Order: sequence, then C-alpha cells, then structure tokens
Amino acid sequence: MAGYLKLFSKCPSGVSATAMILGSEGLGKHRLASRLLEKKTDYVIEIRIATRLPLPEEDTHNRPNIDFLIFMMDMTNKQSFTELKNMLSHVDARYFLDRSCLLITQVRDSEKLSSGAVGFDAVEDLSRRFNLQVICCQLEVNFVS
Repeated sequence: MAGYLKLFSKCPSGVSATAMILGSEGLGKHRLASRLLEKKTDYVIEIRIATRLPLPEEDTHNRPNIDFLIFMMDMTNKQSFTELKNMLSHVDARYFLDRSCLLITQVRDSEKLSSGAVGFDAVEDLSRRFNLQVICCQLEVNFVS
C-alpha cells in the first residue's frame, strides 16, 4: 500500500533507535524532540517529525526504520483529533503493540473550552481501539533541569 507506515521495513539496529513524532502544526513536536535528544544515552536516538500520514513515496529507500511512534494531539482542537484518527489508518497494526503512544496536550484547557474541545471519552475510546498508551502533558511549561 502506497505511503503505508510499515514496521520492520528495514533491519533494526541494536545501538540506535528512531522515533517519529506525528501531529498537527503548532503542537510542540520540535520542542519535544529537542528535549528527548538532550538526554544522554548509551545508544543513538534519531527523531523524525511529520504532520501527516501517509509519508511521501519519494526517498523511501533512504528513510530509516521507525522504531517508535509518538502521536500528538491538542485536546482543545477537534481538527487535531480528526487528523489523528486519519493518521492511525495509515499505520501498520504491529506498531500498536507497545511501539506507540498518544501524547495529549491542553488537557486542563479542554475542560474550559467545551465547544471546540475533544471529550476525554473519545480519546479513551480511540486509545483502547488502538492499544495506545496515553500521556497527558503541558509542553508550554519550562522545567529547570
């Protein structure tokens, strides 16, 4: 299937890992990637960022195997939830066996903005259907290390 994100499309390496952060524009994907790359590890971490799936067909042979998927969505934006559901339909089901998670932002603000917000019940239902671990966060907060 064209543009379908497949697990183990290339041989994995034991000394490196590639994660892909997926989500709409303006969710803080680059900020999250920077924070993940700051951590000292015994292996090499590579982060890829995409706003939508399927990925373009060109240059597929140069693309590394993606080991882990991080889906991001904004609880205050129904369009973000719609885009998430669309992306999930372009992913190999094997990613949903402990190789992906859903990071949701603006959880506190969604309670205030009822008209444009996504209900947590809808997120829970989606996470159960795709076996996604849900992580709630506020990426706007600066932490001192």
